[in-house]
Amino acid sequence: MAINVAFYIDRSYSMNGCIDDVFTACYDICEELRKKFSKEALVENIDYRIFAFNNYMTEIKFGDK
Repeated sequence: MAINVAFYIDRSYSMNGCIDDVFTACYDICEELRKKFSKEALVENIDYRIFAFNNYMTEIKFGDK
């Protein structure tokens, strides 16, 4: 089984006060999923895709903001 997760993060002006917290939460969730399921015999792969958007959508590399 593969676990594939996509996150879509709003980085518009309305998120200015909390965008760092949003990215931190996103990466914390990714790390917790990896910790919880990486040793499971049925899980072959855990993959994340992170997209940030305001006027357009951009894929973000894990760890970037």
